[in-house]
This record gives sequence, structure tokens and C-alpha cells, in this order.
Amino acid sequence: MGYVVRKEWHEHYADGKDFRPLGDTERTLLAEHVPVPDGGGCALDVGYGTGGPAVYLSSLGCVVDAVDFADSAIGRARAEHTDAEGCVGCGLISSAMARWSCTRMTTTW
Repeated sequence: MGYVVRKEWHEHYADGKDFRPLGDTERTLLAEHVPVPDGGGCALDVGYGTGGPAVYLSSLGCVVDAVDFADSAIGRARAEHTDAEGCVGCGLISSAMARWSCTRMTTTW
């Protein structure tokens, strides 16, 4: 692949393409090596694509700010995860709004 400009990334997701989804191995590694502190934690997912890792981290108890600069990826993430449990803290933001502060975003799904 080798996309280097925003338009290429937008077209990738607009054409229905994706990448390998988050697998059991990655889920296990995240749960074991990045434990969520009591009371919850926060995470930043940069280049989140269609949102798999952000949704998973949120399900573990993290407030997640997920940033992508492909508007088509943001749209697909919102559409594909409308019923994601525990995703109140997932803020889907474009690069124009990208600023991480580990707070609940107003743009949530």
C-alpha cells in the first residue's frame, strides 16, 4: 500500500476497503500489558480507521479519543459501531479537531 496523502486514505475507506480487524492475540496482549487502572483510564488511538481498537479499549474501561484524518473512516466507524457497548467515551475526531486531553469528547457515538 503506501498511502501518503489524505485523499488516498479517504478513497481507501470510501471504497469499502479495510485492514485486518483486531484479533484475539492483540486483545489478549492489550488486556495483559496495558491494564486499565481502577476508576478507568484514557487512551489515544491515532489513525483508528474503522474503530476496532478504540471500541475494544473503551470496553475495557478507557475513555478513548480516536483520531483519523480520513473523513470516510470516521463515517464508517460511526456507522459500523452504533451498538458498541461501553463506547460512550470514544470521541471520533478528524485531524482538523485533533487535540488530546483525555476528557470525554462531545463528538461521541
